Amino acid sequence: MTVLHMTIATTFIAMAAALLAPVMVYADQVIVVQMKGKAAGETRSIPSIESTGTTEGNCFDVPMIDPKNQKQLGTATRCFTDVQTVQDGLSLTETTFLKFADGTIVARSHPTIQPILDESAEMTHLIGAVPTPYVTNLLVDHSTETYKDMAGSLRYGGVVDLSRFRENNELTFDDLALITFADIKEQVIQAQRRLQADQFYTGAMDGILGPNTKSAIRAYQAKHGLPKTGELDLATRKALGIQ
Repeated sequence: MTVLHMTIATTFIAMAAALLAPVMVYADQVIVVQMKGKAAGETRSIPSIESTGTTEGNCFDVPMIDPKNQKQLGTATRCFTDVQTVQDGLSLTETTFLKFADGTIVARSHPTIQPILDESAEMTHLIGAVPTPYVTNLLVDHSTETYKDMAGSLRYGGVVDLSRFRENNELTFDDLALITFADIKEQVIQAQRRLQADQFYTGAMDGILGPNTKSAIRAYQAKHGLPKTGELDLATRKALGIQ
């Protein structure tokens, strides 16, 4: 079993446990959805990717379904960029827009796609993305309404059919996504206070990991030789002395 297979299996176990929870829940809890369907891609605008400056992606709209009763909850728009071939598979950046009736969750992840060895399978590849621990990959500045400023993470695993991708720019998806919301407001306030004391931050102590706070974190990380993620990852929290 490859590392990717083990990662996706772990993801499915976590998602299965979460299915007992309500679909629409908030801080410190989860939303589980199934992204399932066939879609043709088209070029659309996405929030800028800091590392590459990319502002457009190849985007696919697929139904977003409640896995418990198969009712449609909304639409998932999945935008792929920076695709690279890695051995027999692909690595890429995905910007995901999960569009519910009460708002949109926007996330950015780095999935890996690997061929399925069983030639009898209807799908051609496995796809999975697991975020770095303690790091929010929800783009809180771009999420809307109910989900605006809500930090957390998106992880997913499943299968995708790439057989018509090169010829028709068409993909078929079937995967489960787990959105976990984290109440990190107190940690962000602690970071803002320490960054202000070190003259990196001049904004409000609002507990929001917005663009000003992220910019201050990146400046702090640069000065202290840390990866410039703009996130309160484990190394940055330790350096700032945040519990």
